Amino acid sequence: MKKILLILLVLIIVAGGVWYFVFNKTKDETADLKTYTNTKLGFEFKYPSKIIVTEKSQEIILSHSVPYRHVNFCDLKDGSWDDNFIDYSSRIQVFNENYVSAVKKKYGSINSMVDGVMDTNGNLSKGNVFVAKSIMGEFDVYEYFIGAEGCGQHIYVIPVENKTIFIERDLIPPFVFDAPYNGPFSDESIEEFRNIQGVILPEANNLIFDQILSTFKFTEVNGQECANDLECREIVCSGGGFVHEQCIDNKCVLGLDAKCPK
Repeated sequence: MKKILLILLVLIIVAGGVWYFVFNKTKDETADLKTYTNTKLGFEFKYPSKIIVTEKSQEIILSHSVPYRHVNFCDLKDGSWDDNFIDYSSRIQVFNENYVSAVKKKYGSINSMVDGVMDTNGNLSKGNVFVAKSIMGEFDVYEYFIGAEGCGQHIYVIPVENKTIFIERDLIPPFVFDAPYNGPFSDESIEEFRNIQGVILPEANNLIFDQILSTFKFTEVNGQECANDLECREIVCSGGGFVHEQCIDNKCVLGLDAKCPK
């Protein structure tokens, strides 16, 4: 009996040590926050300082990687190797137009992402396209998935009045696999990736993404320079109709009375 109690005590201590290590490592990933602000499009969010933020055209790219030579699991070409392991990857894009128009602009055509997703009032609904709908603060978030066998991305769509936000989040193999089905990875290889120096563990990856979403908010827009109202944009509303920017102090801005029709 004493032997069994001793074994149980040892297991509890070991489990507690593992939990403490994972908890503190995960907690460290979301410490030391920075704020990204886009005055042109009018939004901001917070992110851990270790995440690299770059801008490419109208897209904001968030990424992190660690040196580790490995086979590129999602490259269709056999034998492709990478010198760095990407353990976090997401992209944010904001369009000043409704969902259907934004999809056409982003992906080049009206495709399966828009079939049957608009209700009779012209608003976005879950329909058969999105795999989930959730609430993020004051925003409705619709989730769409593209991919298979551990490779692909989750696409989160957030319609807000006369804007549409796309947030793409890449899957990170081998961290998308769990026992008993580990895909092409053994338990040992998954553990090997978890032990890479400086790697962002999947638990921390989720926390970082949730933190970015939960701190996302719209801010004042610094519009383009203008001489008169004719040089400013006509913005498509999510429920139909338009609002027009006004040229105020030589900047295109939405006036206080510019509201989308209900």
